[in-house]
Amino acid sequence: MTWAMLLGGAVAIWQLPVSGPLDETVDLLAAAAAPGALFTIGLSLRRTVQRLRQRGVPTGAGEPGSRAMMPLMVLGKLVALPLLTVALLLLLAPELDPLWFNTAILMAAMPTSATAYIMAQADTGDGEPTALAIVITCVLSVVVLPALSQLFLK
Repeated sequence: MTWAMLLGGAVAIWQLPVSGPLDETVDLLAAAAAPGALFTIGLSLRRTVQRLRQRGVPTGAGEPGSRAMMPLMVLGKLVALPLLTVALLLLLAPELDPLWFNTAILMAAMPTSATAYIMAQADTGDGEPTALAIVITCVLSVVVLPALSQLFLK
């Protein structure tokens, strides 16, 4: 992933010409990246549910450690990070243009991205808790984003 980003950045910065077939291939891969990542996350969640059922654990219970960490992960992403962003912006950049202020807060409050799953899977080989956090933060963001917008956006 790192090499791909560096090469893509180099092509963009130095405006290197890209041949037609290569450009079309990259466009096809780019269009498939997000759906592919979401499909992988769904498969991971399915595998988690199957494992829990095999152990006789009611679906949704999970491991004791991951169960304790899930509310922390979700609250941290949807509440703590946006509040920290608001505090830092007010402290360090009180005269920031409202467009950038609002953008920073909304970006901080967005649900956990599929990239987090990919990184967790590559780092520890166990992206299942992250996959569950992605689903939970997506569902809760329907309520959290409008609430944060009403409270903090300029």
